[in-house]
Amino acid sequence: GCWTNKLLSDIPVVPQKHTVFRVKCPRHIPEMPLTGDLSTGVYWRPEGKEYIAGSPNSIFDSPNLEPEWNDFEELVWPALAKRVPAFEKLKLTGGWAGYYDTNKLDNNAIVGKHPKMKNVYLATGFTGRGLMQAPGTPTSRAIFPSSREAPCRFRPLLRCPDPGGSSKHSIDTSFPKPD
Repeated sequence: GCWTNKLLSDIPVVPQKHTVFRVKCPRHIPEMPLTGDLSTGVYWRPEGKEYIAGSPNSIFDSPNLEPEWNDFEELVWPALAKRVPAFEKLKLTGGWAGYYDTNKLDNNAIVGKHPKMKNVYLATGFTGRGLMQAPGTPTSRAIFPSSREAPCRFRPLLRCPDPGGSSKHSIDTSFPKPD
């Protein structure tokens, strides 16, 4: 999770604060899918009779979880109103902030064996996408280390730096051999 780096200092997964707002609109469109505005990074979707909308701004290692309320007026509402004219009349009804577990190297999850610790396996840094990406993780990790032949080609995304040497990260393109 977001505290991985506190436990394993060579793994670049840290807390990233993310703010989400709850809004009510006079015209509710329950069949609206999860939608994102790629030009601003704002996303939204229906949530019950209201909507939730996420701010594109995030803060690494923030000590507090108070929502970034200014983001709503400055970023989120303008983006919503631009994409969906009915959102011009929305009302902010709440909001919250929480931590994503974020891989500072490339925003991708780190799944696999720790490069230096023999019996440590990682599944961290999903950056808020864990619900979508994580279902296959335990199955792949259960099958892969227990067989001599990999059922599919899992490749480590990250080779962690040598604590006593270079801090340079590199992509590992070699096929991992089971122990």
